[in-house]
Amino acid sequence: MESARELTALGKSVRMLSASVWSQGLVVCLLWLLVFQLGRLGELEAHASVWFPAAGLTYAALLLAGAAALLPLTVAAVAITFWTTNFYQLELSFTQTLIAGLAFSIAHLLPYYLGCAAIRFIANQFKGRLPVIILSFLLSALVCSVLATIAVMVALSSTGMMPASDIRHTWFPFWIGDLAGVVVMTPVFLSALRYVYPDSRFSLKIYLYSDTAKYSGSVVWKLLVNLVIILSSTLLAYGLGTQESAFAIFFLAIAHMWIACTESPFINAISLATSSFLIAFMVAALGLDEFIMVYQFAIIVIASNALFGVALPKLVADNFELKRRISTDALTSAASREHLHHHADRVFMQAQQYDFPVSLIIIDVDEFKQINDTYGHQAGDDALKQLCLAANQQLRPTDMLARFGGDEFVVLLPDTADEEAAQISERLHKKIKQLDLGFALTTSLGVATRQADESFADVFRRADSALYRSKKQGRDRVTKA
Repeated sequence: MESARELTALGKSVRMLSASVWSQGLVVCLLWLLVFQLGRLGELEAHASVWFPAAGLTYAALLLAGAAALLPLTVAAVAITFWTTNFYQLELSFTQTLIAGLAFSIAHLLPYYLGCAAIRFIANQFKGRLPVIILSFLLSALVCSVLATIAVMVALSSTGMMPASDIRHTWFPFWIGDLAGVVVMTPVFLSALRYVYPDSRFSLKIYLYSDTAKYSGSVVWKLLVNLVIILSSTLLAYGLGTQESAFAIFFLAIAHMWIACTESPFINAISLATSSFLIAFMVAALGLDEFIMVYQFAIIVIASNALFGVALPKLVADNFELKRRISTDALTSAASREHLHHHADRVFMQAQQYDFPVSLIIIDVDEFKQINDTYGHQAGDDALKQLCLAANQQLRPTDMLARFGGDEFVVLLPDTADEEAAQISERLHKKIKQLDLGFALTTSLGVATRQADESFADVFRRADSALYRSKKQGRDRVTKA
C-alpha cells in the first residue's frame, strides 16, 4: 500500500516536472521568435543588422538552463527559417527548408553552448569575482559570435538560404551585430529568464549584491541624458553626412558609466538595451546605413565599458569589507591588533612632530579563565562584547579601543595628558564593573602617557608594567605608570 502511494507521488512529480519543462521551453521559444523580429529593426541585409538581440537571448538561456534550452531554441530557429523562406520568397521545398533550419540551429547554438559551458566552469572557479566573470563573458561573446557567424553563413550558403557571393561583404556586420546582441542583451535576458528557470545553478546573486530593479531618484534624468545624446548625435550625423559626425555617439559612454556606477545592475542592463534599441531605430529612421559600423562598434564599446562599471561598486565594497575585516576584531568589533599598531605609529609620529601628549590604557579582565570555566565560553564572549560597548560609550571619537589579544584590550588616547587619561581610566573601570551580566566582571588597568621621544612600544611597556602592578596589588584597580 505504501509502495503504491510512493509510486503515485513519484508519477505526479514526474508529470509536474514534465509540464514545467514544456512550459519553460514554450516561453523561451516564443520569446526568441519575438526578439528575432525585434532584431530586424535596422536590418542592413537579409542576414545582418545593427544588432541581433536574439543572440543575447540564446546566450542567456544556455547559460541558465544549459542543454535543457537546446530543444526550444532549435524549434525557434527552425520556425524562423520557415518564416524567412516565405518572407524573402526563397525557392526551397519543405524538406530543404527544414534541413536549412536544422543546419542554422546547430551552427547558431553550438558555439554559444560551448561558450556558456566555459563561463559556468569559470564561475565555479572564481565565485564572487565579478570582474573575472565580466572579462570572461566579453571574451566568450567575442569568440562565440565569430564562430557562430562563420558556421551560420556556411550553413545558410550551403542550404541555399543565401548566395555564397554575399558572404564576403556580409560576414563582418553579421558578426558585429551578433556580438552587440550578446554583449548588450544577455544581462537583460539573464534577469528575465531567472523567473523561467528559478532552479538554475547559475545565479547572478553570487556576483552582485543586488540584481533587483532598485533605482535612485535621479535615474529619470540620467535616462533623459542618454536620450538627448542619442537623438542629437544621430541627427548631427544625418545633417552633416560625414563619417566624423557619426562618432559623436561615443559621448554616450559617459552617460552610461554614470548609470553603471550609481544605479543597480538591473537598471544598467535596461538602460543599455534601451539605448541600443534607440540607436538601431534612429539608424533605420534616418537612413544612416553608411555609418553603420560606427554605431555597431559604439554599442559594443559602450556596453563593455558599462559592464566593467557595474563591477566598480562591488570592487569598492569588497575592498571596504576586506579592510574592515583586517582592521576589526570579529567578536567584539573593536579595532584589531594590527590596525592598532598602524594607527598608533601615525599618532606617535604626529605627536613627535607637533609635540602633543598621547596616552595608553591597557585593560585586562580579571580571572577570565574562571568565567569561561564556570559560565561557559559563550558567556565569556558576551562579557567581552559588553565590555567593548561600555568602553566605547566612555571614549571620544578620536580615541581607539583595540582588542590586543584574548581578554586584553588597549585604548589609544591621542592628545591626552596623564591627568585626563587617569580620569578616563577610572570611568572605564567603573562602567565595566557596573555591567549586569549575571556575574561580577572586574578589570585591572594600567595607564601611561608618552614622554619625550618615546615610541608606542616604549609607552606600551610602561602601561603594561602598571597593569602588572594592578594585578599584583589585588586586581580590580587602575594603576598609573
